[in-house]
Amino acid sequence: MNRFSHFVMLAGMRTGSNLLENNLNRLADVTCHGELFNPNFIAYPHAESHLDFTREARDADPFFVLEAMKSQPGMNGFRLFDGHDESILDAVLADPACAKICLNRDPLESYVSRKIAVATGQWMMRDASKKKTASPVFDREEFEGYLTDLATFQSRIRSALQKTGQTAFYVDYGQLKDVEVLNGLFSWLGVDGRVEQVDEAIKKQNAKPLSETVENFDEMVATLAEMDAFGAHRVPFHEPRRAATVHTLVTAAKAPLAFIPIIGGPRGPVENWLASLDGVRIKDLGRRMTSEALNAWLAESPGRRSFAVLRHPVVRAHLAFRDKILQTGPGCYRGIRQSLIKRYDFALPEDGEAMVEDPEAYKPLFLRFLEFLEVNLAGQTAIRVDGFWASQGATLRGMADILFPDVLIREDELEEQLQRLARDVGITDAPAPRNVAPPYEDALDQIYDDEIEQAARKAYARDYLEFGFGDWR
Repeated sequence: MNRFSHFVMLAGMRTGSNLLENNLNRLADVTCHGELFNPNFIAYPHAESHLDFTREARDADPFFVLEAMKSQPGMNGFRLFDGHDESILDAVLADPACAKICLNRDPLESYVSRKIAVATGQWMMRDASKKKTASPVFDREEFEGYLTDLATFQSRIRSALQKTGQTAFYVDYGQLKDVEVLNGLFSWLGVDGRVEQVDEAIKKQNAKPLSETVENFDEMVATLAEMDAFGAHRVPFHEPRRAATVHTLVTAAKAPLAFIPIIGGPRGPVENWLASLDGVRIKDLGRRMTSEALNAWLAESPGRRSFAVLRHPVVRAHLAFRDKILQTGPGCYRGIRQSLIKRYDFALPEDGEAMVEDPEAYKPLFLRFLEFLEVNLAGQTAIRVDGFWASQGATLRGMADILFPDVLIREDELEEQLQRLARDVGITDAPAPRNVAPPYEDALDQIYDDEIEQAARKAYARDYLEFGFGDWR
């Protein structure tokens, strides 16, 4: 019994999908139904209907059309591109009975080919004597957007297949004329037919090299040389994904404001300010919400704003070191502290607070902690990445699953930005927040220098890059 009941060709424009469909349809028991779920037409341009469905009927119930196609005799399938029906894409990716054919082409070639097709209106050619030509202009911003969309689509396919334990049959544009690859595809689909040669009725439209095709070829080459195609300058991100926790959100008693606290970031001054807006006590703020309560609050709070406050990485790391590692009283991480002493050679004294008074002894310990954070956040230690020193970007990405912040405020702009936020929701007489100085500022001032700044930049490279932090001082 065949493991596949139908197939989908996951491709894009100008990747050779017409040629591959043409060769699939040469087999008596195989039918590819074109771009069955293209939002602009049904199956093929200018077709009024397909499988007795109009485009309007398909849009009203796409899954009914999918089932109708699957019920046709033989092995049936269709071409599906990025931008086609999202619900159908999700359905076929999740269905192990649907064979996935992934057709790819060099992105630069497909980009240029697409620009030529748009300029000439010629999307398929069977007679070379009717060839239309154009000299497209390479546009960096347009090409980068094209690459981003392509990578997103391919990543979505790959992720879905990995999570469901499936595989696909991959075909490159340059292999479409390889009869052995074509017959290998037929074998993988589980159909009996084979071909002796590839049908080349559909002709390659752009046979000239790009140097003779692209109008600004030299500019394109120079631009491509600048683009980091392999991500050589990408800052790696190895932190574990942080789970979203709705109960950490804090809402004002009456004002339509939701505060998304970042552990280790400013909290007290912000909560005091939220309470002062409505003349209530801190305990009257909305907190420890459930998902249902949050949804209700969102529905009842038109014009609302959600916000988070970013703390400079140096200040935040210093706070974590002081409160969780250096001191031994309530709230410290005793287990992690002992691991740092035994496994990572931290010379932590019993009375850490006394050491703060000695900058020459205190600074090396804080530097050592920053060096630990660099490897810890890179996933290279057995010690957990605690939320108190996890990157702020990782924290916000996790919280975005529950509530995405409308506004990001930097701690050194807290007073001005909170009052602006109040005005955004119609509060014109909001008080200024109090006690907004960073914690342990004097002690940090005593030891801060370029060495500490550079160590923090190594540990929190992504936060510096994503949020544009400058030097603390």
